[in-house]
Amino acid sequence: MIDAPKVCIIIVNWNKKDYVTDLIESLRRMSYKNYETVVVDNASTDGSIEAIKNFPEVHLICNPNNLGGTGGFNAGMRFALEQNCYEYIWLLDNDARVMTTTLSELVKVAENDPEVGVAGSMIVNPDIQDLVVEFGGYISWENRIWKPYMRNEFIPPEGLPSTVEVDYVAACSALVRMDAIQQTGIMDERYFIHWDDIDFCLRIWEAGYKVVAVSNSMIYHEVEKESNPVLVYYDIRNGLLTMAKHLKRFQRIIAIYNTLRESCKIIVLSYFTNLYNISKLIINSLTDFFKGSFYRINKSISSSLMMSEPLQFDVEKVINYCDKRMLILPSGSATQISKTLEKMESLGCNNLFLLIEDDRKHLFSYTYSDRIISFNNRRSNLNYLKLLIKIAAGQYAFAVSPTSIVLPYSYAVKNCIYFDSESEQFYQSKETMKCLWKLAISFFAGELIALALLPIFYFKSKKYYINRSYNHKNPK
Repeated sequence: MIDAPKVCIIIVNWNKKDYVTDLIESLRRMSYKNYETVVVDNASTDGSIEAIKNFPEVHLICNPNNLGGTGGFNAGMRFALEQNCYEYIWLLDNDARVMTTTLSELVKVAENDPEVGVAGSMIVNPDIQDLVVEFGGYISWENRIWKPYMRNEFIPPEGLPSTVEVDYVAACSALVRMDAIQQTGIMDERYFIHWDDIDFCLRIWEAGYKVVAVSNSMIYHEVEKESNPVLVYYDIRNGLLTMAKHLKRFQRIIAIYNTLRESCKIIVLSYFTNLYNISKLIINSLTDFFKGSFYRINKSISSSLMMSEPLQFDVEKVINYCDKRMLILPSGSATQISKTLEKMESLGCNNLFLLIEDDRKHLFSYTYSDRIISFNNRRSNLNYLKLLIKIAAGQYAFAVSPTSIVLPYSYAVKNCIYFDSESEQFYQSKETMKCLWKLAISFFAGELIALALLPIFYFKSKKYYINRSYNHKNPK
């Protein structure tokens, strides 16, 4: 490519030696050649640093501690800014799989439209390669969630638009114009992980640039392989920070109130169900935002988030009910749900039904298309009530959860167990129809507590507001 703009590729690595070396190898095969690669290692202990040193073309930056995605990408961006020779930077996950044209298609879009500040790739499922993981995304502020566009939807036969304007693209593969970074600054390191790339894209958009997803630029990236409840801490804390930074008064009030409502309900319900560490984790996420305390939480705490002293459930009892209708609950990752389904089938349970969110049903539709009960995961009390009634009407003998995390849906069945895929053991859950009162009290208590907390959280949020408007619209 003649006179191709120079790109600095920034990869953040933490204990993924094989992934990052495979990625560096694949970069060598790309059609786009005018680039330099920077790998920022966040204090890996798996031999990553030694392995990366085998690639002489890579500039290696070694952070003394794990600084997360924000700290890692920022170290790379500072280096790129100091060199003053790049027109773009390409933020790239260390476990992404790129194609030969992934980068060239991003550069093409950005070069054809100088208003594009960020261009992101279409992320595709490596196991089901016509299934989109994410094609950019939008933010549902009232539900305090981000919504990946076309999440787990199949690529239509007629194809997709070449570009779509979105609220954000994932830092999994995001080409950023250097001028935009110089104008808006690098990532906000208070995030560590989660919401960081969203805030970054919003700031660039608020500076007058477009954020677009590019369908001709594709990467493969694994999704839902594991589930760590600790991420809820970052979701809540960082979500509140993002709302406070980018929303004006009325929108911010609604978004913060809905975050408090859901969080307080989970706190109360987790306390009732002896998941005290879950309650503490969410309380910490709220109080840390309020105090302005932004830090990395210890991921090892996830092992203590399980139900205290769970009662093992005899597998023979499960087999005795195998001819009955059983409902698999949607807690955990897709991998955990798949392992639970496989275990139940291996025991001879063939009358299984899967309860799953609309935007995850295609992950299972190839085997369970006729036994999927999908629901809209829009967080509303009416939706929850309708679904509870539907489950109760199904008269399932058992509900089976892939994790010990309690979901409201178990209160619509008479019996509930959960399956630990690591130990291959079943455990009894007391959270069934008999304990519906816990759900009712949690609902009303959560609403009241949230209402009481709203004024002080709204007042605190004012210190973060960056005085810019937000008016993106979701596509029709």
